[in-house]
Amino acid sequence: MRWPLFGRGRTTTTTKVEDAPEAPAVQAPPPPSAPATAEGAPRRGGFRFEDPDAGETSLQTATPPTPADDLAAVVRRKTEGRRPGLRVAERGVAPMMIIGMRERAALYRLAAEQRAETAPDEALALWRGYLELCPTDGEGWFVYGQCLADGGELDAAWNAFVEARRHAPAHAFAAAALGYLCQARGDLEGALRYYGEAVDLAADDVVPLLESLAAVQTQSGRDAEASVTRARLDRLRAHA
Repeated sequence: MRWPLFGRGRTTTTTKVEDAPEAPAVQAPPPPSAPATAEGAPRRGGFRFEDPDAGETSLQTATPPTPADDLAAVVRRKTEGRRPGLRVAERGVAPMMIIGMRERAALYRLAAEQRAETAPDEALALWRGYLELCPTDGEGWFVYGQCLADGGELDAAWNAFVEARRHAPAHAFAAAALGYLCQARGDLEGALRYYGEAVDLAADDVVPLLESLAAVQTQSGRDAEASVTRARLDRLRAHA
């Protein structure tokens, strides 16, 4: 019997063999016996998992150590591995305290205030160190400016008072200090401006500011304004 097979136009002849003897059937060997597992044990990826309730298992569950055991082991390892040379207390070395930036700034300021009258140069150096650590302290800039003015450094004092007002806009005496420097330079308009601002900002202790303002008003020929300021002074003194 002949029939064509599809393969690039070629033909293949096949001959049918009739009455050929049947070959004996070959049976596959039985599969190896699987390990005994509990009925319904879970399967994943071809593996069988033993049922923990079916008796003794091939895996042992490790008992986690208690926190006390862990802590004891850590302490023991650190103690055994510590070198004798690191025990500074046994060599008589006392612990050293390292101060922070705030503590250092507080010490600078305290020392500067203590030396303001006895050692003005040291006080100025300490104030500079303090303001490097606390550059936004308006009160610190004001006291530093006072030290500079006492030493005759008026230009540096002016800059310090300006910084004081920049960081503490409501600082009345920083404004009055600028008025004083303007008056010392002969700038009466500037003195009137800053003394007026100081009087407006002062919540209390306004009497010395009014006295300075009245003096500049008189010096600049504003007698009417000076009279009003002095009348205010009289009322304050009467109720003091």
